[in-house]
Amino acid sequence: MSSKGPDFEGLNLKSDDWISDLTGMRALIATGENLGAAPEINNVLGDRIFVTAKVPVNQVRLSSSLIRRGFVVVDTALSFEWSPARDTGCSSEEQTLQTLHPFDVREAEDQDVNAVAALAGRAFVGSRFHLDPDFPDEQASQIKTEWARNLALGTRGNGCLVAISKGHVVGFLGFLSCNIGVSSFVIDLVGVDPDAQRNGVGKSLVSRLLNDAARLERAVTVGTQAANVHSVRLYETLGFRYTGATQVLHAHDQQEQTG
Repeated sequence: MSSKGPDFEGLNLKSDDWISDLTGMRALIATGENLGAAPEINNVLGDRIFVTAKVPVNQVRLSSSLIRRGFVVVDTALSFEWSPARDTGCSSEEQTLQTLHPFDVREAEDQDVNAVAALAGRAFVGSRFHLDPDFPDEQASQIKTEWARNLALGTRGNGCLVAISKGHVVGFLGFLSCNIGVSSFVIDLVGVDPDAQRNGVGKSLVSRLLNDAARLERAVTVGTQAANVHSVRLYETLGFRYTGATQVLHAHDQQEQTG
């Protein structure tokens, strides 16, 4: 490994095949409570390497250690949870939104796939990939485009809702089902057309999911960026409670083969 690059020695690394296939680089995730285990970095010599690490904010020594190794903090993710026991009346909330805004919130259909993907390509400007200076904006947007396309196709997650206004997709929400511990929905990705933002599109989408979750007696969890004040306020308004925060760190290296 180049002496000028990040130090991955001793980190437990697993492949992120989806990011690897999409970006053409070897994408890896540093895992484990203290991220320490037998090194696997020798298996990826000769590739451009991208490593992600996610560290709870109270593990300052670990994040400081990774920063000294060449990682950079690109994001702080906040986690929230909603419980049907704390239902704040989403049904009436949704009815009000539908009265004030001409949004038809429904499950995504085949004809929505390209619109959802295109919307995602222009809706995200502050994701962890956009904030990482080593990712070109076009590549960061492509990651979100394909992520959303897979949600709409049903090849990722367990459902995708779309908000329609005047016959056009103006927002989407993709979610997963989780049955580890408490049965819950996990909001995977929410996108709103930039021209329709601040008009209640996101609120309509999340309210619809909360109505479905309440009917099924399921919790809902979501993560959002600390810098995304509007999303934080939205989730708090709808009855979500803050549950924790995680620092997201990235490291990039171009390794050279020897011999």
